[in-house]
Amino acid sequence: MKVIFHPEASEEKLESARFYEARSQGLGSDFLAAVEETTRRIEQFPEAGPVDRASIRKRIVPASHLPFYMKCIRIESSLRR
Repeated sequence: MKVIFHPEASEEKLESARFYEARSQGLGSDFLAAVEETTRRIEQFPEAGPVDRASIRKRIVPASHLPFYMKCIRIESSLRR
């Protein structure tokens, strides 16, 4: 599975990183690294994580002091190019 961020989600991710970096140097980078690790786990194990609603799965970025949720929708390969 390949994870693709919605443009608004990408912007929110960057805004969150800027917010954390403004609070403490390096915290924004730590946040982005945690999001990347979560993204890799989603790609490896797309069926893991609780179903939030319908077929949308929710993942929590595993840095307790950096709250960020990722919701994943699986798009069938026949619909992708």
